Amino acid sequence: MRAEKRSTDVRKVEIVRAALSLISSGGLKALSVAAIARACGLAPSAVYRHFKGKEEIIDGVLDLIGGMLAENLDRALVPASAPAEALKRLFELHIRMIMKNGGIPRLVFSDEIYGRRPDRKRKMYCAIRGYLSSFNKLIRRAQQNGAMDNAHAPEAWAYLFLGLVQPAAILWHLSDGREDMVRLSSGAWEVYAEAARLRAETHK
Repeated sequence: MRAEKRSTDVRKVEIVRAALSLISSGGLKALSVAAIARACGLAPSAVYRHFKGKEEIIDGVLDLIGGMLAENLDRALVPASAPAEALKRLFELHIRMIMKNGGIPRLVFSDEIYGRRPDRKRKMYCAIRGYLSSFNKLIRRAQQNGAMDNAHAPEAWAYLFLGLVQPAAILWHLSDGREDMVRLSSGAWEVYAEAARLRAETHK
């Protein structure tokens, strides 16, 4: 079936998302312009109208991941959202993002895509650093509002936050989805919330 005509920006996003989906299901070895074209219902020539080739599409996927992290922060930090509530919301969004896009961990830790491209490594580093920086501000706000332990630096709580997800994500991935990532990570969140003494803000 011929794909409907769409704007250039919409089509580029569709192609990049299809690439991430292919990486999620089959790894980088499953990624090719032909496979992406099939997933989008396009001829390979149509993909080349938007991207020079697979390498440029991978760059687009890395941009997409950075955008997802930023979007999760925006969704967690809705106006008037209490810091403790925002932290829990961000945790849940992070879990959903990985479950929906299993290719993200593969890309983030892949030497194959960074090997001869230090610019890519820098791009991903900056995206994650920016995520942590915004997260640190959120934690600092929670500490100032009396909603979270302030005996430890915000950076420490931020690193622990990201660490809550990784073990569950690894088991979920290695078991081909049989492990319950939500259950495993939720238990870790309860420990984190108790250790950080998360509680309702006093709205100072």
